[in-house]
Parts: sequence; structure tokens; C-alpha cells
Amino acid sequence: MPLVFDSAQSFACRPLLPVPSGTAEVFSFHATKILNCFEGGLVATDSADVHARVRSMHNFGFDEAMNVVGPGTNAKMNESSAAMGIASIEHLDDMLKIYRAHHLRYREGLAAVPGVTLMAVPDGQTHNHQYIVVQVDPEAAGLDRDRLADMLGAENIHTKKYFSPGCHRMRPYRQNAVHTPVDLSVTQALTERVLALPTGLSVTPDDVDRISDVIAAAVRYA
Repeated sequence: MPLVFDSAQSFACRPLLPVPSGTAEVFSFHATKILNCFEGGLVATDSADVHARVRSMHNFGFDEAMNVVGPGTNAKMNESSAAMGIASIEHLDDMLKIYRAHHLRYREGLAAVPGVTLMAVPDGQTHNHQYIVVQVDPEAAGLDRDRLADMLGAENIHTKKYFSPGCHRMRPYRQNAVHTPVDLSVTQALTERVLALPTGLSVTPDDVDRISDVIAAAVRYA
């Protein structure tokens, strides 16, 4: 079975073990990602066949002799995107320091807040910390994820419920008879608990402290 890894957000992450065996691994260069080329992405593969097919598909379906051998589109990177990508790479280390510093500050600020757990990085791995994701345990916190998000929003703190709902509950799949309904209880539980907090180059350490204080207050007076 062909296996494709969605690694859209994982540029600059390092696993403990080599990348699992698969057909391809796909990275995103969208403007919201750690490596920003305005738009676009990268397909990494060890398969010569997949490599040739992807190169052909991104260039109108041509092969090296300019024969159309299959379906394709014009998905080549333009010069402005390439220039933005080069600038992004040049500042990558500085950006990673900021993201990791925000993560550490959130971890310290939320350490004593019951029911709000910052997602941990497994031992032996590194992470780009582009997203600050917490799980909200409604029993321990006294309020659920949605209520916490509403309270933060009332304080002009914008959060994201990544990734909710799960794909299997989105309209194209939920309403199409060809898709057999499936019971993904773990996925469902996570999509009801995860919340991404503000981070990024425009977020200051004081912002992180304020957000952590508001979360602590929301739980304290839940």
C-alpha cells in the first residue's frame, strides 16, 4: 500500500529514528509555515518512479524529452517565491530560537494550571515549535476547550481549534454515501480538546505571560 506522510508543518523537526519507510513525505512552504515561500511545497521520496512522476506532473505532464506522458499542471516555483524561501532560510535559526523560547515560556507559565497540558516533545526528538498546542481536560480544568477558547477570544486572544472537526466529520465525507461512517473515538476525543495558542515572530514574551495568566484565571474561576 502506498504510504504518504503529511509533514506539512514539520520542516526543521528531527525524529529519533530515520523517517519511516513510505512512498513520499510532503512538506508545505505556505506563508503560515516555518519555511515560507509564500506558497508551494516539497515532495521528498526515495522512489525513482515517484520522483519522475512528480517532476512531470508539476511541469504540464512533460517528460525530459518534452513529451506529454500523463496529467500535469504548471506548479513550478516562481522567482518571487524562491526569493522569499531563500530569505526565510537565511533567518531560519533566528526564527526557531523565538518559537522555541515561546514554547518554553508557555510551558513554565502553564505548568501549574490543572487540566491544560502543553503537548510534549518525545525524548530524542527536536521540534520547530511553530504551533503551541494544548489539550484541555474538561474534568480537571472545570471547563472545556470551546469555553476556554471563547473566554480567550473575549480578551482579544485569538486561538485556533486545530484540527477540528476531524476530516471524517467534514461535510464532503459525512454527507457522501460512498464514504462508510467510521468510529474514530481517539480522533474525536482529541479534536474536542486541542487548542493552538498565539505564537510567532510578532508575539512577545510579555504576550505569552499575559495569555498564560488569562488561561490560569479562566481555570481558577471556571
